[in-house]
Amino acid sequence: KKKMAKGVCSGKRGTACFLALAVILLVFGIVITALSWTSQWGLQTYLHGQIIEQIVVDSPSSSSYSSWVDDYNSAPLWMEFHLYNLTNVDQVNQGMPPIYQQCGPYVYRKHKSYYNVTFPKDGEQIQYKDWTRYHFQRDRTTSNLSEIDLITNINPAYMGVIALAGSDSNIMLGLTGPTVQDPIFTFFYKTLIPDIQAKWTTITLSQAKKTILSQPNMTEQQFYEIWANSTSQPDADLWKGLLVSSISQKPSQIPLPSCLKMWNPSSPYSLTNHSTDSIRTWRRAIQADTHAHNILMSAFNISVPQITTVLNWLNNSLYPEVVNKNITYFWNIEDINDLAYLQWGQATPTQGVSVMDLYPEANFTAAPEFALFPLAGRFSALTLKRSKFLLSGPSGLFSMANTGVFLKSTFAGNVSFISSTWGLSMPEALLVAGYLASNIQINFTPEKMASIQASGGGLFTTRTVHEWLWNVDDPLVAVATGNPSAAQAALVYNTTTLEEALKTPFSISWTGKNNISRIAEYVQWKGGNTLTGYSTTVPIVGVNDFGQFQPNLDLSISLSTFDSNFIRTVELVPIGMVNYKGIKMIRYEVANKTLDIDPFYFQNIRGFANMSYFHNGSTVFLSNPHMYGAESKYVKKIQNMTNWQDVVYDTTVVDIEPNLGTIMNYDEGLQVNIYLSNDTSNMFSDLNGGVVGDVMLPVMIVKESSHLTDADVTALKGTLYRGIMAEMVGFWVLFGIGSLFIMISLVFWFILWIRRVRGVDRSEYSITNPYLRVAGDD
Repeated sequence: KKKMAKGVCSGKRGTACFLALAVILLVFGIVITALSWTSQWGLQTYLHGQIIEQIVVDSPSSSSYSSWVDDYNSAPLWMEFHLYNLTNVDQVNQGMPPIYQQCGPYVYRKHKSYYNVTFPKDGEQIQYKDWTRYHFQRDRTTSNLSEIDLITNINPAYMGVIALAGSDSNIMLGLTGPTVQDPIFTFFYKTLIPDIQAKWTTITLSQAKKTILSQPNMTEQQFYEIWANSTSQPDADLWKGLLVSSISQKPSQIPLPSCLKMWNPSSPYSLTNHSTDSIRTWRRAIQADTHAHNILMSAFNISVPQITTVLNWLNNSLYPEVVNKNITYFWNIEDINDLAYLQWGQATPTQGVSVMDLYPEANFTAAPEFALFPLAGRFSALTLKRSKFLLSGPSGLFSMANTGVFLKSTFAGNVSFISSTWGLSMPEALLVAGYLASNIQINFTPEKMASIQASGGGLFTTRTVHEWLWNVDDPLVAVATGNPSAAQAALVYNTTTLEEALKTPFSISWTGKNNISRIAEYVQWKGGNTLTGYSTTVPIVGVNDFGQFQPNLDLSISLSTFDSNFIRTVELVPIGMVNYKGIKMIRYEVANKTLDIDPFYFQNIRGFANMSYFHNGSTVFLSNPHMYGAESKYVKKIQNMTNWQDVVYDTTVVDIEPNLGTIMNYDEGLQVNIYLSNDTSNMFSDLNGGVVGDVMLPVMIVKESSHLTDADVTALKGTLYRGIMAEMVGFWVLFGIGSLFIMISLVFWFILWIRRVRGVDRSEYSITNPYLRVAGDD
């Protein structure tokens, strides 16, 4: 019984067994605990590799390349626009405060895709051109709103021209050069020169008919038959440019009686009639005047197709092949349109008579020709060549900017500059300046400016929503730049064609390959890696708009992104954790310093970012929606602006999944404003003298947002979160088992230590309870 009670683990053998079991448990515990750390490291390494594979796009075979190169099948990017409608323009022009109403939201979907993609530096960089376009979302826009809604507000483009000219009085003076181009030269091109062509046509045709009829066996009837119906020249030298049907390649079938009338010099409106009425009727008919068409069809008893054939022949065969060549030869000029410069500089095409007298219906209040300006006659050396160089040369006065420089230089007496730039002596420059300032500015420019304002080019303008946002050519900008194709003045640039997108410069970013901390950072933006327009040149630094930052973020890490709206690096600061449908994210906001007063960025008013340099001098200032957080002085100047403010709506927030570093939700908002300075009395003295300055006029609010879809949430939970959970569960299970083994082993070691300290015979104690004797003999 005593042996059975002591068992195999009693006595000296029991002590050894007890010790062995403690050692085994300790070893197993250490091994399993180490395995938990090793497995965690292995799983973390695996997950990190999976994350890198998911977020790094370093080749077309990358797993995320297809969703990156075209985001249409990703979570939608929504753009909401609220436009401010100025309801009291007349009162504002009289010095009253502006009253606005908010119109919107007008909702669009933003669609971005990338082209000409390459991967320099073995995939460490990505080079691309982006194509961004916007699609109107009728179903997400309030039903009573439409893209054709009319919105009235201050015209940002006008402020850009003010920046160029300095004031509206300077605009009027600078417009004198473009006014010479239009309406004066336009009148020469559309009226005077066509009338000269028509007059020369009568001479040319009379001589041609006489020459052809002098040929053997040529009768007048044959002449008319060939002229009206032949589609090929029987004699290239005699009939060149004279066949009515040569352009259409179909006989005109003009009857003989009609032909006789059309060639009879005594018949009203005939092709050989020299009268002014006849010449101008043909000119208007060629220019598609319906009344002139009817006059000619009635005079010659011909049909619409027949008069169309005749006009087409004149404009596209007789004029270019015969008449224009005769005119250019006679005047020793290279092009028929050179007659306009001759008329302006010397008035020789009209033999010294002004078009004001020849065309009273044009309602010119003064002679528009420089040659007929008082005292201009003494400078007869202002030849065709010099006139063209002065008006349309490299620094030609047809440009508003060049006109401003010319007048400023002339009034300053900069003789050498004037001579080298325009080829004029000082007396000539003073005479041209006088012509512009006293003749053109007084007699022609006011009407031109009125036309520009009526077409939407004034300080305040009315446009449709579509025009405000996407597509409008400002008439004043077109005149000021001398380039109608550069007159686009929409608030948002919508690239409508791939061809247009491919004309833009390349951008280059780091992919994160071999250095994940630089993922999506710009190397080059739109062809450049530095920016001018601030106090000093600054490098382009920060993450691009891919929506990707470095992975493994925490609340201690602020982020930097290069923002294409502010055109600078913007800091995002973490404010806390948020949970969206079970996905935990770090929420970031734009750092307050972005809109603080900052002389480096020429920001002198709290809450407003000065973007004037990047908008051709137009005083564009960005703020939070409803000027939230801006200096109250300017907020209060706009009625209801304080009431419209909402901290949630007016604050930009960005939610980033910290493991991936990927933006999951964001709501970005900004407001476009135009600043009128205190100097309005000087800026608007001529045209808008009552407008009060030192005010921020709101133009529009832009809200861009995107949120995780349910499918995105499910996918994220099924991949990343499942892996993270597996890693955590595996670690804690193994760590728990290993820790349990170690704890039991430590208990055994403690028991052995107690026995040793007390010096007790181990053989008399039970393994399970070492403090109780085992039953047996005394």
